[in-house]
Amino acid sequence: MSNNDNIEIIEEVVEQGSPAKWGCLLVMFSPMVICGLALFGSVLFCGNTFGGIFGGIQNMFASIGNIFNFDLLPNSTTITSSPAIVERIKPLGQLVTTRVELATSRIEIATQYGIANVCNIGALHSAQGFVEAGINLEGFTPENVIYDEVNNSYTLRLPAPTVTNCQLDPMEMIKYHDWGTSPICSADWDEMRRLASYEALIKFRDRAVDEGIIERAERQADLVVSNFVSSLTGATVNIEFVADDTVPYPRECMPQLPEPWIYNEDKKQWERGS
Repeated sequence: MSNNDNIEIIEEVVEQGSPAKWGCLLVMFSPMVICGLALFGSVLFCGNTFGGIFGGIQNMFASIGNIFNFDLLPNSTTITSSPAIVERIKPLGQLVTTRVELATSRIEIATQYGIANVCNIGALHSAQGFVEAGINLEGFTPENVIYDEVNNSYTLRLPAPTVTNCQLDPMEMIKYHDWGTSPICSADWDEMRRLASYEALIKFRDRAVDEGIIERAERQADLVVSNFVSSLTGATVNIEFVADDTVPYPRECMPQLPEPWIYNEDKKQWERGS
């Protein structure tokens, strides 16, 4: 079950939120264009000073920021409270930053049974699925936010990224070859498929971790969260990840051993337990 050579990474997706829509950009910047033309006209026809114009531009940006609930001209000395930062971050919940899709065409399930193990049956399966990694922000509190007034910077202590989800595509779990059945040696192919699903999920999870999905999730989480908080505060943002070795894989990534089966590492096959 440790051989991952036949597992192929078919796609890797980095999720950082929805892309901007042109319609929203036009709606947001149209008032700026209109107001800009009006202010320019006031210089030509009304004799306003450039100082007055600059003040008008600041007011225009402030008004638009109020409409869309963000600051277009952030003040670098503005201190945003830790609870306010937490309030904006916590709705992100479980932030999925990296997703890897994997496939394999060779999951071999073999077993022996009967008197003197006379029955030796097996099957080959193909499988496809995905593994996701990210950070869980549900436990993020104001104590995890540290403000440095001298350098106008925030340090956010976040939980270290982990594998957050593992799934198999049931439509792609296919038995394409089998052997060993006879009138005295029957086979339960549904049981074989269940064992193949167990093996595939563990192999996909381990392969994704070996290929560095945790490290990529950390880099992406740093980028996403630091940019988000920096745009909110106008300050420098540093991210510290706090490792928790006691955090196991989620339930979706730790399948239960299919009872009553036991995998014999020496024989490289499945056996029914007593």
